[in-house]
Order: sequence, then structure tokens, then C-alpha cells
Amino acid sequence: MENNATTKQNRRRPQQQKQKQKQKRVAKRAVAKAGYKPMQPQFYLSSCAQLYLHALVNPFKPLPTSEMPCIPDFITLPSNKVQCTVRGTMTLGTGGFGFVLLDPFAMINNNNSTSGSNTNYPVKYTTGTYVNTEVNHVPVGGSLPTGLSVASSNSPYSSAALPLTLGDVRLVGGGLRIRYSGSEIYRGGSATLYRSQGNTSVPGGASISDLLTSQLTETAPIKRQWLQVNFQPDESIQVEYASFNATWNSISSGSSHYSLLIAVQAPIISGGFAQQTYDFEANTYFEVLGQNVALTPSHCDPVGTGAIRTALSQARLSTAPPEQQERTLLSSIMNTAWQTMSGAVSTVGSAALQFAGNKALQAGVRAVARAAPLALAL
Repeated sequence: MENNATTKQNRRRPQQQKQKQKQKRVAKRAVAKAGYKPMQPQFYLSSCAQLYLHALVNPFKPLPTSEMPCIPDFITLPSNKVQCTVRGTMTLGTGGFGFVLLDPFAMINNNNSTSGSNTNYPVKYTTGTYVNTEVNHVPVGGSLPTGLSVASSNSPYSSAALPLTLGDVRLVGGGLRIRYSGSEIYRGGSATLYRSQGNTSVPGGASISDLLTSQLTETAPIKRQWLQVNFQPDESIQVEYASFNATWNSISSGSSHYSLLIAVQAPIISGGFAQQTYDFEANTYFEVLGQNVALTPSHCDPVGTGAIRTALSQARLSTAPPEQQERTLLSSIMNTAWQTMSGAVSTVGSAALQFAGNKALQAGVRAVARAAPLALAL
């Protein structure tokens, strides 16, 4: 009887195996028919992080949404988001040299002054009477150098209201750009784009040769397309909230941060320098805390923010179109963020496996401990 049962069981095994193989084939055909594809790892930059990148890399392009950019870090306090702009015309001086200089932090103040040892206007630019061939922007005795003019922003906040109304301010992003607007017959020369390390002020009397010693300098031929240089935070205080008088330039105190510069040196053309005019524009975004201000929600995306700052720290100053720079940085950000996330997932997975292994080992030790007295008794 036992031999007969074993024989029947052996006969059924091939049939069972065939049935399982058939079920697998049917399942595979169903999956293929449904158009299933293996899941690929994907990472998306949040909308708030995209706006932050936009403010840093392409600040002159209209915002893609009605929402204003913020810094999406862990400080998610509701804030007043402000856009501040300056526009004007720069002219080369008598030596064929001219420049536009921006203190992006001072753009929050719309009521500036040249009193005292500092000039608090966010933008300084040359006129046709400028006589130097260096970046001579430091005031002497409270007066600006000959041929240098200044401009204020359209910020809704004045220097009188800032200390009283506002609690803290921080700069989200911004930049400076110029384009040739004079007669085509006089167009020529080259532009030097410069951002100072640490966003400190450009030294007074700096020449083009001095600027070119920095890695944060780029040159480009003069053209009618925009050339721009953007603000980039490279110190922790530059992404934190601070009081207006402590970090941002003001009439009474504070430090200047004329850190963004575009200088032009043109070839010698008799009588042509006065015709070489340039449109300039500065644009910045701020977050403001304080009393009686319209507050809107702020967002948090630490992974996206970290990836943006990592990508920016590795990028060089470029004269490529801002849209191209934004796409290049976005690709770098995606790679950085995915590596960060995949590393975190791997770490969590390893920790989970180690935890499970430790639990199993502990359970085994307890079982052996319980069995030991029984074994000794036997």
C-alpha cells in the first residue's frame, strides 16, 4: 500500500510542475499586456525649491507662478515676500571705462543717503564725466567720486520705517545685468563680470587686472544681449534672518556689500565714449518679518535646498544664457539629490537589517539560556 501511494505521488509531481509553469506564463503575458515597466528611481524638485533656484540663477525672468520665492529651509515662519528692482543707464567715462556696482542687501531700502563715510544706495554707476579707468567707488568726505551716480530701489520699505516696522530680513536671491544700447558704430570692447568672495565690497580703485585674478570673474565681448552676474550666498549669515542695521546697509550703521560688478573697457574711439551707453537692471527678492506687514506661508524642502546650494558651490561664473545655466544646474541638482536620497535609503536599510539581525541574535541567546538548565538536568 505504501509503495502504491508513493508511486501515485511521483506521478503527480510532473503534472503539478507543468501547472505552475503554465500559471507563470499566463501571469507574464498579463503583465506584458498591461504595459508594465520596471520602476525607475525619480526625484522631483518641489515648487518652492524651484522658485528658490529661479531667484538665484535666473532672477530677471518672470516668475512662473504668482507665488514669490522664499528660502525653503527649516525656518518656515510666515514672511512678507518682496521684489525690489532698479533700472537705469550707464555711460562710459572719458577714458573709455565704466561700470555698474550692486549691493544686493541694500536693495530692501528705498530711501538711501550719501551722508557720512558710506553711501547707502544699492547701485552705483558711471556717467560720461567719469575720469578713472579703475572701479573708484569709495566716497571721500561723504562725496562720491566725480562722474559716479547712484540709484535707489523701488522697495516698499524706507530706511526710516525699517528699524521700526521690521523684525528681521534676509536676501533670497537676485542679480545685476547690462546690455549695450548705444550706436552700433561705437559698439566694442569687453565686459568683466565679477562677484566677490564672501559678498564683501569690491576694493576701491580695483583695476580690470586686479579683478581677473579672482576665480569668480568672467569676461565677454560687448553685445546687445544681456550680460549678468548673480548673487550667491557663501556664508551662513547670508541665508539667515538678521536685523536691518546689523547686516544690511543703512544710513546709521552696517557694512557695505557692493559685491556684484559689471565693468566695461572700450577701445579708444575719438569722441565716441559719450555715445557708449548701457541699460542696466538690478533685481532682488527678500523675506521680511515684522509688524503690520502682509505675511504669506513659507515652505520647507531641506533636501532640495541643500542640493541647490551644493550645485551652486560647484558652478563657475558663466556668460551662458540664464535659461541654459538654470537647466544645467537643475540636472546637477537632480543627481545630487538622488545620491543623497539613495544614500539615506541605503543607510536606513542597513540599519534596519542590523537591527533585525541583532534582535534575532538576542532571541537566540535567550533561547539557549532557557535551554541550558534543562540540558544540565538531563
